[in-house]
Amino acid sequence: MQPINIHSEVRKLITDYVDRGEVQDVQFYVNTIMARHTAIEGADTDFYVICTRQRIKEVVTATISRFNPKKQPVEQQLVLDGFEYLQVAYTFERGGKTMLVPLDQCTDIELAARAREYDDMANGCRAHAREIREYLNTRSQGAA
Repeated sequence: MQPINIHSEVRKLITDYVDRGEVQDVQFYVNTIMARHTAIEGADTDFYVICTRQRIKEVVTATISRFNPKKQPVEQQLVLDGFEYLQVAYTFERGGKTMLVPLDQCTDIELAARAREYDDMANGCRAHAREIREYLNTRSQGAA
């Protein structure tokens, strides 16, 4: 039996669907991976299926979360060619589910909201930096 690298398998599956322009949610990816690995047998089959499904969901969720807004630089493999930050896909809530949506299928409203989210993050970072400087100024004045 060949060892399975589930992280690689999940990344490839998600990348393939994004590259094809297909919008999918976490459960779809979990079900797809589970359907590929059905040879679980024995008295504890239910236990192993339940545990495996949970672990696959964790791996899928972590992989998709790479597309969520973050303060750190975006991984280069997620960036659209010709851009420094614009990603090939973004996560959005659709129908109560977190969906990974290829860029060309994101609505203008979704993308504008994401841009505002990044603006808000930037404002928060600037305010945080300002408070640190105020604290440093106050602390240095108190030491004098």
